Amino acid sequence: MEKEEFSEALDAFLADTANSWQKFIIEDYCYSYTYCYDIVELSNDANEKQVGGRILEAIIKIRMRDMGEY
Repeated sequence: MEKEEFSEALDAFLADTANSWQKFIIEDYCYSYTYCYDIVELSNDANEKQVGGRILEAIIKIRMRDMGEY
């Protein structure tokens, strides 16, 4: 996220005119600061696990197929 987008979201949030996305940005920042996590990092971790899971499934299928051929 760009600093300008965050700054606009903060201004709107403080003026009580923020849309849902701007509220999310500010609330995410507050939660991230409070609990020391970042929603972007969590999302990236979930995507990596999903991709890793699919790769593992493919490897298992290949190994099972190869074992059946012998």
